[in-house]
Amino acid sequence: MKKIYILLAIAALFAACSKPDNGNNDQDFDNRTDEAPTPGTEYEITVTLPSSVNGVTMKAAMLENSEGGFALSWKDGDEILIGGEVFTLVSKSGKTGKFKGKVPAAGKIDIVFPASLQNAAGYAAAIKTEAVQKSSGDISHLSYKALMKGVEFDKEIELGYGWAGSHGGSFSQTGCLKLVINPPQTLTSVKKVVFKSEGHPTMTLDITDGSLVGGAFAAYFEFPVEKMEFKDGDLIELEATDGNGDVYQNKFNPGPQTFYGSFVTTMETSPKMWFHEVSGKGSESDPYEISTADEFFNIHNILTQNTTFYFVQKADIDLSAYESWTPMNVVDEAFGIHYDGGNHKISGLKCSSSTYASIFGILHGTVKNLTVENPLIKTTANSPCGVICGWAGDAGAKLEGHLENVHVTGGTVTSSSTTVAFGGLCGRACNASFKDCSYDGIVERTSTAAYNSSYYPVGGIVGQVYDGVTISGCSSSGTLTTKCGRSQGGIVGLCSVNLDILNCHSTMNIEARDDVVGGIVGYYGNGRVEDCWVEGNLTVTTKGSGQSYLGGVVGHTAGDIIMKRCRFKGNIDGFSGIVGGILGQCNTNQTAGAEISECFSEGTLKGAAAIGGLVGRSANVGLKMTDCGTTMDVNGSSSYVGGAIGDIPTNTVIKNCWASGAVKGSFSIGGFAGRAFGRQGSSASLSTEVNTTVEGCIAFNPSVRTITTDGESATNHYSGGAVIGCSSYPNTLKNCWRNPKMDFWFYSTESLNTLFDHEDSDPIHPLVQPAGVDKWFSPYHGKAAAEFETVSAIAVRIGYDSNVWDLTGDLPVLKVFK
Repeated sequence: MKKIYILLAIAALFAACSKPDNGNNDQDFDNRTDEAPTPGTEYEITVTLPSSVNGVTMKAAMLENSEGGFALSWKDGDEILIGGEVFTLVSKSGKTGKFKGKVPAAGKIDIVFPASLQNAAGYAAAIKTEAVQKSSGDISHLSYKALMKGVEFDKEIELGYGWAGSHGGSFSQTGCLKLVINPPQTLTSVKKVVFKSEGHPTMTLDITDGSLVGGAFAAYFEFPVEKMEFKDGDLIELEATDGNGDVYQNKFNPGPQTFYGSFVTTMETSPKMWFHEVSGKGSESDPYEISTADEFFNIHNILTQNTTFYFVQKADIDLSAYESWTPMNVVDEAFGIHYDGGNHKISGLKCSSSTYASIFGILHGTVKNLTVENPLIKTTANSPCGVICGWAGDAGAKLEGHLENVHVTGGTVTSSSTTVAFGGLCGRACNASFKDCSYDGIVERTSTAAYNSSYYPVGGIVGQVYDGVTISGCSSSGTLTTKCGRSQGGIVGLCSVNLDILNCHSTMNIEARDDVVGGIVGYYGNGRVEDCWVEGNLTVTTKGSGQSYLGGVVGHTAGDIIMKRCRFKGNIDGFSGIVGGILGQCNTNQTAGAEISECFSEGTLKGAAAIGGLVGRSANVGLKMTDCGTTMDVNGSSSYVGGAIGDIPTNTVIKNCWASGAVKGSFSIGGFAGRAFGRQGSSASLSTEVNTTVEGCIAFNPSVRTITTDGESATNHYSGGAVIGCSSYPNTLKNCWRNPKMDFWFYSTESLNTLFDHEDSDPIHPLVQPAGVDKWFSPYHGKAAAEFETVSAIAVRIGYDSNVWDLTGDLPVLKVFK
C-alpha cells in the first residue's frame, strides 16, 4: 500500500484543566465505630464512586453524559481490593455499593479497583495504550480503574481525591481522550487511529468497523497517565489509517495545555485541514512532494502562522474536480510557503472566492517554476484577485512574496467589482518581486458603473504595486478590458511609488472606458523602465475624467522617470486624451523630470491635445530625450500635436531624434513638436525663460496639415511649423532638418504655408518670427534637406552616433532593436 501522510491543523476543544475533586468533600472519622473491626473477620463496607470521571463510568456502565464525560455506576460482580483483601459487591444503588470481605491488617493500605489488578503495580500495568474499538462511538473497550495509596481503612470509602487526602493517602483514576475525526472526502473509513507526542505514551486504537457515522468517526482512548503537559512548540501528531492502509497524519501545536487523566478531553478535527504527503518533511532540504489534486488542496492545513514550509510539485495536477477553489491563505499573517512547481502544470482551476480569489490568496513566500493552464478566476467581491495570488507580500509586517518563472496560459480573470485592483497573476503587491513570469489570456473588469476619479487599476501581471517591488523579464498577451475604473497597464496597472520595470514586454490589446493606460504601466510613480517593448493596440472608448492619458509604454507618471531602450508598435486611440507613442504624460514636480533615450515607436496614434509619436507632454521640471525615433502617423483633434512630441516644457534638452509619420491637428502642430514655449496653457503669451534646446532633430514627415482650414482666419488657426508648431523665441534650436517634399498646409492665410529655412537660434540670437499681426505664431521650420537625402543620410551628416544607430538604410535603426 502507498503510505500517505496528512498534516491537518485542527480546532481542539479542551475541557477545563483544573484538577477535579469529583464532588467529594474532605471526610472526618465521625462515622467510625468505637471499636476498630478485627483484621481477618468478615465485614461489610460502603464504597461510593465519584459522581463522574469528568465525566468516566465504571467498566460496564459507562455512559456518556451531557457534560462531555461519563456517569459512573456499579455493575453486578464488581470486586475491589482493599489492603490485599478482595471485597465483593453484594448490593448497589447508583454510585453507592455494599461490599463484603475480610478486614485487612491495621495500618496504611492500598485500595485498587478492580480487584483483578491485585496491586498498584497491576493498576499501572493495566492502563491500555493499545486497544480495539468496535465501531464509531463504541466505548466497550474502556474500563474504569482507580487506585488509592497509603490510606486508612474505613467502613465508608469514597473513591476520590478528597477522601484519599483526608485519610492520609493519594488517589488516581483513569480518564479518556475522545477524538472526533471529520475526514476529507478521500477518507471514507477508519482502520486505525494513533495519538503521538514526544515525551508521552503513544496510544493506539485498532478499529473493527471503521464506517463513518454522520460523516465522522468518534474514537476513544483510555488515558494512560495522570496528566500530559504541553508547552509552546510541543507537537501532537494524529494518524488515521483508512481501509486501504493509507495513513492520514496531523501535526499541530495545542499551545500551553495540561491534559488530566481523570478528565474526558475532547478534540475535533476539521474536514478542510488534511494534507496528503508521499514524502518529505517540509524543509528546504527535504520539501513535501505534491503529485495529486488532493495533495495540493490539502496544503491548506500545512500553512500555520509563523512557520514556513517548502513544497515541490512532482507531476501535472488537474484541479477541475473543485467547483470553486479555496485560496490557501486569506489571513494577512505570517503563513509562509515556498512552492516549486518543478516546471509542471496545474490545470482546471476555477475560483470564485469572495476573498483574494486565486490559488494562494495572500502569498508570503515564493512560487516558482509553475505553469497554470486555462484557469478561471471570476469574482464579484471587492477583494484583490489574480490567478496566482490576491496579494503578494505585506506592507506592515514586511512579509515578502515572490513569483519567479510562473506562467499562465489561456487564463481568464474577471471581476465585476468597481473598487479593487486585480491582475492576471496578482491583484496587489508590496515587498514583492516578479521575475520571468507571463500571463496570456483575458483580464476584464465587467462593471459599467459611473466614472469614479479614484484609481482602481488592472494589470496584465499585477494590478497595483506598493513599496519594495521589482519586476523584470515579465510579459503579457491577450486582452485587457475595463468598462470602468482608472489605470490599466499590460504589466502593471498602477504604481504611485518607486518601481523599476526591466526587460518586460506586452502584446496585450487594451481597451479601457476611462483614463490612464499604458502598454507596460498605466499610472507610474517614479523609477526606471528599461528594455521594455509593446506590440498591440491601446484604446480608450469613453471620456473618463475629461482627460485621458495614454502611452505606448507608460501612460502617466507623477514622479521622475528614466526610460531607456523601449519601443512600441501598434495603434493608440486616446479618444480625448494626452497621448504619446512611448510616454503619455510626465507630470512630476520633482527634480529630474523625464529622461528618455534609445526609444522607438511605429503605428498610428489618435488623441486630442498634447499628443506625439514619442511623448505627449512633460512637466516643466524638464525633459531629456536623446537618440529616439518614430514613424507613427499622429492625428490630433485639438492642439499641441507633434510627430515626436506634443508639448515640450522648459528645462528640456532633445538631441538626435527624428519623426517621419504624417501629422494632423487643430493648432500648434509640427512635424517634430507641437509646442515648445515653456508654459502649459494659452499661447497668447510666450515665456522668455524656457531653457530649452532642440538639436540635431529631423522632421521627415510626408505631411503636416490642419484638420480644418476652410473659412478660418489666421487668428483662429495659428502656430504650425515643419519642425515645431509654436516655439518660444529664446529656445536653442540648432541643426534641425525637415523633409524637402513635406506637404505642409496649416494656416488659413495661404502665404504662411510657404516653408522657409530658419537659421539656428538661441537666447542671444532669437528665433526669427513672421512680421505684423502674425508675429506670435512662432513657427520653426528648421532647414530643408537635399531633395533625395534620406533620414539616415541626414543623421550621418549631422553626427548621429554610429554605435547607437544603424544608418545603412533609409531610416535609422537603433542597434539595440536589431
